[in-house]
Amino acid sequence: MNGGGGARSAEASRAIQQAVAQGDKAAVADDAKFQLKKVDNYYGSTAGAGSGEFHAYRHLRRKEQERMAALEKSDEDARARNEFNARRKRDQEAIDAKSRKRAEKRKRQKERKPPPPEPKTNAVEKKKGEDEDEDAEEAMRARKLNKFSNDGSFLDAVNALKEYAAAPETK
Repeated sequence: MNGGGGARSAEASRAIQQAVAQGDKAAVADDAKFQLKKVDNYYGSTAGAGSGEFHAYRHLRRKEQERMAALEKSDEDARARNEFNARRKRDQEAIDAKSRKRAEKRKRQKERKPPPPEPKTNAVEKKKGEDEDEDAEEAMRARKLNKFSNDGSFLDAVNALKEYAAAPETK
């Protein structure tokens, strides 16, 4: 079976083993490529053919053609799938690069933007001396408004006032 498409000769096998030993991957890859094995054991259509041989020949011929068509179709499908995946990967890398570029631009714009101003406590800025005067005035006003002492007994005082107001006057 030396002349067949799929079998290797002893010399070719030795050459591959030597290439592997020497580390020559290119030589191994070239020789190890897939080779189609064509079936050539079909009947001829004329020489010594009986009345039924023609039909057997046609059947074998049709099967071989279908097999070769299926191999070619699967090879074409694999090639198309590889092209699609390569195109998809290339497009995805372009999209990612564009997204990265936009993100960097947003980051640069954010860094250039000045920080927001500090919120003001009052609408009008006050001078230091005025603050102390206003605090003292506010404390005086609070003392005048508060009729209860601030010892934590506010609720007790309110309840006592309620009881006093509710009690009947006896004189």
